[in-house]
Amino acid sequence: MNIQEFRYEFNVLKDQGMDVNKVKKSQGFAVGIFFKNEDHVRKDEVIVDLLYPEDMGMKLPKLRGKRYRQLYMQLSRFLDDRPRGLVNILEIGTYDGGTAIGLMDLCHSRKCAPLYTGIDLFESMSKERQKEEIGKSKMAPSFNKVEKKLRDTNYKFRLFHGDSRQILPEIILHGLLPSQDFIFIDGGHSVETVKSDWSCVRSLMHKSTVVLFDDYYHHDENLGPRPLIDELRSDPAFKVELLDPIDTITKSGMRIGMAKLVQANS
Repeated sequence: MNIQEFRYEFNVLKDQGMDVNKVKKSQGFAVGIFFKNEDHVRKDEVIVDLLYPEDMGMKLPKLRGKRYRQLYMQLSRFLDDRPRGLVNILEIGTYDGGTAIGLMDLCHSRKCAPLYTGIDLFESMSKERQKEEIGKSKMAPSFNKVEKKLRDTNYKFRLFHGDSRQILPEIILHGLLPSQDFIFIDGGHSVETVKSDWSCVRSLMHKSTVVLFDDYYHHDENLGPRPLIDELRSDPAFKVELLDPIDTITKSGMRIGMAKLVQANS
């Protein structure tokens, strides 16, 4: 499949006269749209864009910011380049399970079988630790609640309740995790936690693994995952890309994006 990227918003396409009735929903997911209209795009091409899910009328998990569209775009691109089969997904920072379900839904829509592994403190997160880790303003649901939510999907998953700095090395040591295809690091955001998570994740990569870091703080070079990511940008073993869009929080002046990492020889 040839992929052409056009940085258009869906409304711009409509303004240019695109007949939205001729849009075929891309595998049931709002990361790409197929157009049947030969005047605009060949049938085997895809417009991959930072789409607004509500404009497409598609069901997506609630996105906490525009940058989260990149999460599904990057997984979609990964799936384009691999045969159908098992897809191992690791998310550090499962929170309420919404992202987990969205990623598994996308795999399923592409005729792949997701095996999701998630790690979170869930209800064990204290207010002090939440502040230390620059955590979300709303505390995560309980482990039992999220486990039930994922179980109701009938997808295969493994959910671990605990501190990733302690539990992830133990999981790897005991051989409970195979190499992973797609990894999303969105757990604790202290410099120490990010470094610990990365040291573990690195050992789970194969030559095609895609790693996404959330919360690259463009406004502060010393905060959260940014120091590690900036260091990795100069490491010849990896290719690191800072992704658009960047979410801007007007009140605080924060500018938050995602970063993508793959092996240099991938």
